Amino acid sequence: MLRLPTVLLGFIVLLAASPAISQDSADRPVVTIAKGGWAAEYGSEGAYVAGQRIAVKVTVTGGSSPSSIHLKDHDSYHGTLDYPTSIVIRVTDARGQSLTSNDISDDDWWSFYYLWSTLFEDMPGDVIELAPGDELIRIVPIDQVLAGCPGVGGGLQPGRYVVQLRVDGILSNELEIEVRAESATG
Repeated sequence: MLRLPTVLLGFIVLLAASPAISQDSADRPVVTIAKGGWAAEYGSEGAYVAGQRIAVKVTVTGGSSPSSIHLKDHDSYHGTLDYPTSIVIRVTDARGQSLTSNDISDDDWWSFYYLWSTLFEDMPGDVIELAPGDELIRIVPIDQVLAGCPGVGGGLQPGRYVVQLRVDGILSNELEIEVRAESATG
């Protein structure tokens, strides 16, 4: 019987239990999010207004080799969708508490599409091919992505939040946002 030294055996078990780390992570697209590009949507001081649209700019940049990304944003029954079906969101408040935990998914990610009973079929244009360095930009209304989320209720209330998106399985950066109360002057 072959006996491996305990240290070597422990190392093998550790490797087997560790998540795979791809040496080719530079090959994958990169997803970054930033505040939406229109000052009217988030105010001159960089804060969004409670009860109004909260949009972020999502940029998907191709990695070092050609890749494809699934961004279904239209459907034969519903027409053009508010945002691609492959986008889910995670939001934490100033204390680090997740606002997007739910009973539908087994993690802290949410999408309004979780509530739909529609099975989306792939259509032409749903998968986008990205050449190295190519950029694909979408404006995503995160207030719409959060609709129906139990931890958010009627939308993000005044406060500070950290937002992160997952686009077709690829994590974005974390974006700090502030939501302020509606002003009395409108």
